[in-house]
Amino acid sequence: MVSKSSVSTRSFRVFATALIASLALAGLVAASASALSMSGPIQKFTISGGAGVWSEAGGSKVECTGSGSAGEWTSSTTGRATLRLTGCGSSGFKCTSEGQTAGTIVTSTLDFKLIWLDAAHTKFGLLFSPATGWSFAKFACGGIWIKEWQGSLIGQITYPGLEVSASNHTLSFVSIANGVQQYQQIEGSGPLYRLTRGGETVALNLTQSLIHAENSKYIP
Repeated sequence: MVSKSSVSTRSFRVFATALIASLALAGLVAASASALSMSGPIQKFTISGGAGVWSEAGGSKVECTGSGSAGEWTSSTTGRATLRLTGCGSSGFKCTSEGQTAGTIVTSTLDFKLIWLDAAHTKFGLLFSPATGWSFAKFACGGIWIKEWQGSLIGQITYPGLEVSASNHTLSFVSIANGVQQYQQIEGSGPLYRLTRGGETVALNLTQSLIHAENSKYIP
């Protein structure tokens, strides 16, 4: 004969299992509802832009006169690119990455992914991180002193807006103070994603165009 306590225990276990499954399903639905992706062909793009400034928290700066490179989407939410800045210098010295012409800084190969920048899901952008290791960019200025920035960098996609189809997308990196990037978190909370050199933070001020061959749009 089965005791009432055994039946109660079994009933509780069934209820608990159903509750956990229900919560998991609700979590999946919520995650799906808040997903951000790019609608359109998975394609390559070119990058072009104007002058940019890298600043460190201590006040030193590397100023560049132009930028341009290339990248590609590898899925509707991720991709790979490099950032290339030209005419770069600091304190009268040209700053150059290994193997580049004088004054040219090229980042490591970077993986990027689409992210929300705020909890309300009104702003979005790209999080760039080194594809391997931690080195984001390395270069020498005047062939004398070497800088290596490590970590990640977040930029905002300021055009097109959500559900707007376009082939030319605008990506803006904004520094709000020396070494302080405007956006450093996903959805405005959690871990910090930023560049550092030693104990100093590094920020980039630069606007670039990501030029695609075909239209695409960002959908929530």
